Amino acid sequence: MTKALFYHPPIENIPLLTVPLAYLHLATMLKDSGHTIEFIDGRVERNPIGRLLSRLSSIDVMMVSAMPGSQIASSLAACEAARAARPDLPIIWGGPHPSVDWEGTIASPFASVVMIGRGEFTLADLLDCYDDPEKMALIPNLLFKNREGEIVRTPRVSFSDRKPAPPDFGLLADIEPYVCQTRRSKRMLDYISSFGCPHRCTFCSEPVTSGSRWSCMDADVLVGELRSLISRYGIDGVLFQDAKFVTDRKRLVEFCNLLIESNTRINWIATACGTDVFPLHNNGTLKLMRDSGCEQLFIGAEAATRETLALYKKTVEGEDTYKMAKLLWEEYDILPHFSYVISYPIEDLDQVKRTLYLRQSICEIVKAPTGELGIYNPVANTPFFQTYQHHFHTPESLDGWSQFSYSGQHMYKTPSSEIEKLLFQHQVKIRRMFPDVESYVAFDVWQERYHAQRA
Repeated sequence: MTKALFYHPPIENIPLLTVPLAYLHLATMLKDSGHTIEFIDGRVERNPIGRLLSRLSSIDVMMVSAMPGSQIASSLAACEAARAARPDLPIIWGGPHPSVDWEGTIASPFASVVMIGRGEFTLADLLDCYDDPEKMALIPNLLFKNREGEIVRTPRVSFSDRKPAPPDFGLLADIEPYVCQTRRSKRMLDYISSFGCPHRCTFCSEPVTSGSRWSCMDADVLVGELRSLISRYGIDGVLFQDAKFVTDRKRLVEFCNLLIESNTRINWIATACGTDVFPLHNNGTLKLMRDSGCEQLFIGAEAATRETLALYKKTVEGEDTYKMAKLLWEEYDILPHFSYVISYPIEDLDQVKRTLYLRQSICEIVKAPTGELGIYNPVANTPFFQTYQHHFHTPESLDGWSQFSYSGQHMYKTPSSEIEKLLFQHQVKIRRMFPDVESYVAFDVWQERYHAQRA
């Protein structure tokens, strides 16, 4: 039996403490394997590395999951401390960044193994033989260092056709740190009911990790799980973190009908694509979604101009995005939450200004600051980055990728003070347009405890 420890690194400047779903999906699949997996959430520990070091003597392997940016930096700090205490400790990396930059990750002296993509189907096998390179070489979707320090790459296998198993929330010692709020819900938890995405947006990591494929829990299984969470934790809302929740229209309709027929009272927030909204309106599904509790949709608008949207491989133009927002808000009382990606100098200043005006116009519809506005920063192995990498400092190590930030130009070869000023002025203008809307509500989903602790 192998004793593993999953360390969730802290993240800077993230206002929402989400459920550690990566840990839950892995740990759920290990329950009958004979292996054990301990969990340390560095986001809630006052001294996360101290807590990690106190547990090192009782574990066989350490696991970390990292997104690009500050989470890589905090992962590296934890791994360095762990290796100083236990030089022979195997460290397994997985998650969003290692799954797209596997070569750069395994090159780190603090990475023994890289798991690419959905690791829940291979983790038990890996823990069976983590100290046997010959057996590890038979496990798909790994890069690892053998005893001679050579990098071994195992065959790639797609698990895109496998339905995700419902995560066991009972594996968490305390659910309360992850409970969040919305305009309708006082106790909301986030959840993943599907993996992958059928689209091929050029700046996104999903096509790299899923091959633009999608798999999901059946609607009846999902509703049963939500009813269990309501009964166990008294939740009144669920935030679906799926890359695209509404992919299967038949499942979507069945999900809504089952919620209504079973009198399951729960607000829900989901992800969608701009191409979904008008068809869902025309066939009556948006009404069904509203009636079953849908209160908000996360949608990637990304830009206002046809030229920029074409670069991103998006097809819904700015004018239709505005119409979509009015439809969702005024006819269905569903909050439209759009994301926007600013990619100056790849797009010119006029194109950027049109995107900022689009966001302002949608904020005026709902009478509150809403939506996510970020500066494009490179995501490894994506088509957009491969085409435009001459604009960026291409990181050659995990240290380099730790500089990633959606709000800054740290990785740009020629940062623009003009674009920085423009975005700052835009944010101030939006803030002043709605002085009576408290700032944390602008996130659409927030945690009162998080902000109270930092007051």
